[in-house]
Amino acid sequence: MMQPTSLSPGALPRPDTAADTTTLAPQIGRAARRILTDTTLTMPGRIASWAEGVWEAAVALAPRIAVALLSVVIVLALTAWLRASARQRHPEAGEAAGRGVAISGGLVAGILAAALLGWTTLAAALLTFAVFYALSALLAVASARARRRAQTPEVVDLAALVARYALLVLGAVEALGILGINLGGVIAGLGILGLAVGFAAQDTFANLISGFLILWDRSLRVGDWVRVGEAEGRVRRITLRTTRVETRDEGILVIPNKDVTGSRLFNYSLHPTTRLRVPVGVSYATDVDAARAALLSLVPEEPIVRRDPPPFVAVSALGDSAVVLELVLFLTDPAQLVPMRWRLQEAVLAGFRRHGIEIAFPQLDVHLRPAAPGALEGGVPAPR
Repeated sequence: MMQPTSLSPGALPRPDTAADTTTLAPQIGRAARRILTDTTLTMPGRIASWAEGVWEAAVALAPRIAVALLSVVIVLALTAWLRASARQRHPEAGEAAGRGVAISGGLVAGILAAALLGWTTLAAALLTFAVFYALSALLAVASARARRRAQTPEVVDLAALVARYALLVLGAVEALGILGINLGGVIAGLGILGLAVGFAAQDTFANLISGFLILWDRSLRVGDWVRVGEAEGRVRRITLRTTRVETRDEGILVIPNKDVTGSRLFNYSLHPTTRLRVPVGVSYATDVDAARAALLSLVPEEPIVRRDPPPFVAVSALGDSAVVLELVLFLTDPAQLVPMRWRLQEAVLAGFRRHGIEIAFPQLDVHLRPAAPGALEGGVPAPR
């Protein structure tokens, strides 16, 4: 006879056994199939309902959309006409006038479309930015016209540039504020970031400060003929970061402003005249007065050559092989120094040949003396 076995508490079956899992699996599968079936069956109805709502909204907004598109087309066409007219009426403004009219027209078109579609907040934001941009565009046109009459056009450009960017930034901040975007935290973060950027971009900030110093001190201006280090040419543009010089080779040399203020600057244009020296060497047998008269006769009668003070010729050196005469004349345009020197040197060569004046060249005279008897060794006879 079998004895009944006793089960310990640890031997009781757990609720999460394989048997329970097998029992729940069909239930989960049926629920998933039911959800999938309901979704599949109701999806077309949902899509149709959504499409019907979109269609009703489009039909309701169709008149507004048509009027908005027509208004935008009219405004853009008027903008194109105004842009062409602005370029013709204000050629001194150049691209600034046309670009300002184009962007202003686009902003007006956007404001009108947003207002017609009922997007009042967006229309208010665009209108705010358009006002600030219009002020910036008017300032650009006014500065371009004032630049032609100003004695220091680079100062006008600098002031206009700073004012324009300040207006644009202020307009963007106000427009975003209307849309509900608060930039207070962003501006504070940019202030902290600016400190780090300042340390990383020391050369850039040094060039900016040097640009302000150049414009403030007026050591050079646009149109001046200058020499900075080894570079020489005419200043074509002064920006906040660089100074652009047109060299004699018809190239543009871009010099960082800190190099301009940190090196020796020779500005020819700060003085009304520039001295040109043309040295010529003649032999000691030449009549100095005749050579002087010949040199003075070669000075061209041109407006850039000043007659007060008049050109003159002086003996600048007594060399080993030549008497060095120097033709000195004064020019009103420093850019003509090198071309005038080339022309005078060619004229001197032809003129001296015509007058029979010898241009000296290096020469060496060797004198041999007989040596004393017995002065040479090795039996070599003394020269006779």
